[in-house]
Amino acid sequence: MAAPPHPSFPQPANPNVRVWRYMDLAKFIDLLQSERLFFATANNLGDPLEGSVTRHMSKDFLEDLIATAKPGDDPVWPGVSNQRALTIAKVLAEQRQLLCAHTYINCWHINEHESAAMWKAYSQSAESVCVQTRYSKLAAAFTEDVYLGAVKYIDYDVEAFDPGNLFNPFMHKRMSFKHENEVRAVFSNHPKAPNLLFKDDLCRGGARIKISVSELVEAVFVNPLSPAWFRDVIEGVVQKYGAKFPVRQSSLTAGPLY
Repeated sequence: MAAPPHPSFPQPANPNVRVWRYMDLAKFIDLLQSERLFFATANNLGDPLEGSVTRHMSKDFLEDLIATAKPGDDPVWPGVSNQRALTIAKVLAEQRQLLCAHTYINCWHINEHESAAMWKAYSQSAESVCVQTRYSKLAAAFTEDVYLGAVKYIDYDVEAFDPGNLFNPFMHKRMSFKHENEVRAVFSNHPKAPNLLFKDDLCRGGARIKISVSELVEAVFVNPLSPAWFRDVIEGVVQKYGAKFPVRQSSLTAGPLY
């Protein structure tokens, strides 16, 4: 079972809501063959602000905090010079950047229905599939060292989050990504406190974590743009690896009723 409740990982109101993971054929075959889910390091997810604080929390925010400190405030800040403040900000930024290489993330889309946008964004070709399960089953797939929750979308120009929690930068994203409606499974393998539990699962750019495919997956959907024979291929692959879940054609292929 995934880790217990954590303030950085909001839980959906309905624990049985559907979650989806879109992938190409090679990754699907690897999932069936290895029974492992791939967790990418945060610095390999493609978002340049992954793991970053917001603009409001950056150097200007730190300087404003120091400049407006009042008697009775935390005594550390009022005596800090501007140069010292810049040094502190630089060190904290370097630590967050380092943490990006040691934070491992597995991403899902939470939605009761398929997403045309997700097919376009995460399918390199028509020969791709989408694995569907329930949030509760996804949570049950992991050990207590993996945290699971919904990403919060905020305005990085004017909003902030608690910088004291090291998971917060990885559970907040810009409003531009809100259409992803993302659920993340996350674990950390900080270089100063390595997680020995996942030592053998680490690989280049990520980690491959053991799961039970039969217990996790409810159904697999084939790309709505795929040719008719592709579904037969996927059904054959599923049967080859002894999986029992159904293979379905994407509902987005349904014709108009007029």
